[in-house]
Amino acid sequence: AYVINFSYALGGELKNHKISVNIVCPGPVKTEFFEVASGNKPPRLAADPLEVVRLALKDAKKGKTFSVYGFPMKLYSILVNLLPRKLILWFTKKVKFA
Repeated sequence: AYVINFSYALGGELKNHKISVNIVCPGPVKTEFFEVASGNKPPRLAADPLEVVRLALKDAKKGKTFSVYGFPMKLYSILVNLLPRKLILWFTKKVKFA
C-alpha cells in the first residue's frame, strides 16, 4: 500500500515535468528470487518476466499509472478494494500457487 500510494503521489508531483510513474503489479514472476529466498521453485502460475515487462511498457506508453499482469492479479486487485482486509489476508495465506 505504501509503494502504491507513494507512486501515485510521486506521479502527481512530477506530472508538470512530463515525467510519469508506472506502478507494476505482476504477482509472482518466474525469477531466481524464489529459490534464493526460500529454496523453492516459482509457483506454477508465476508470470514470464518478459511478458510482464512488455505489458508494463505498453501500459506506460498508453499513459496508464497502474499495470497489473494477468487475470488472477487483476481479480485480486479488484477484490482487495471490495473485501475486508482480514479476509484478504486470510485468503492470501491459505492459497498456494505451487
